[in-house]
Amino acid sequence: MSALLKALLPTHTALLDAMQGNALGELQDRIILFQRRNFPNQPLAGKLEHLRREVHELQENPRDLSEWADVFILLLGSAAKAGIAAPELIALAHEKMDINDARKWGPADAAGVHHHL
Repeated sequence: MSALLKALLPTHTALLDAMQGNALGELQDRIILFQRRNFPNQPLAGKLEHLRREVHELQENPRDLSEWADVFILLLGSAAKAGIAAPELIALAHEKMDINDARKWGPADAAGVHHHL
């Protein structure tokens, strides 16, 4: 959570972080069990390739909510295979957002992507 949001919601920050981490952790646990049961020998590279393909499908149809869910599921499953638990992933995302907040960003390129300077 950003420093701004923490400042705005000081009494709820810990509760929200705990609830989000718990719900995300429970989902990641469910994904891990599903993947172990159905794809017991799939390497991380295979999971990441599947994630890449689902992102491509999402790009083709960004209004399809099931594609968003597919990408989210595969991201959490891939992270788990890499040894990254949901609470750690949340902490890493917050750290990265702190870095991004401090960066200067350039104009969008031809594809609409902004890069840090």
